Amino acid sequence: MNPVKLYGIPASGAVLTVQLALEHKSIEYRRVDLLPVFHRIGMPLRRFGGVTVPGIVIDGRRVHGSLASLRTLDELRTLVYEQGWTPIKVAESRERDTVTVEKDGEQREFSSDHIQFHRFVEGLKEDFRL
Repeated sequence: MNPVKLYGIPASGAVLTVQLALEHKSIEYRRVDLLPVFHRIGMPLRRFGGVTVPGIVIDGRRVHGSLASLRTLDELRTLVYEQGWTPIKVAESRERDTVTVEKDGEQREFSSDHIQFHRFVEGLKEDFRL
C-alpha cells in the first residue's frame, strides 16, 4: 500500500488532529503543505469535495474533513469496547464504510468516509471475524 497523503496548510489545528491520529495508529503518511489561502483553489483541483483542509488520499480514495468522522469513530469505539455492543455487519465501498452493531435486540448503524474510521473497521473485522 502506498503511504497516505495528508494535504493541509501550516499551523492548521484540523490538519494537526488528523496527523496525530495517523501517527497514533502507526499509519505511514506523507504530508503535503499547501499555501494558505491558495488551498481554496488547490483542494478542488485535487478533486476533494470542498475547499478546506485537511484532505487525505489513501489507495486513491479521497477523504475530506475530520470532525464529524472522528466523532462517529469515537461513539462506535465506546459502544463496542466499553458498553458491550457487538458488531454484526460491515459494508465497505469506495465512498464509505458502514458498521451495524447490536445489543439486546437493538441495532445501530454507523457510516463514515474518514480514514481513521476505515482503519477501525478493519480492526473490528479481525476482532469479531466479520
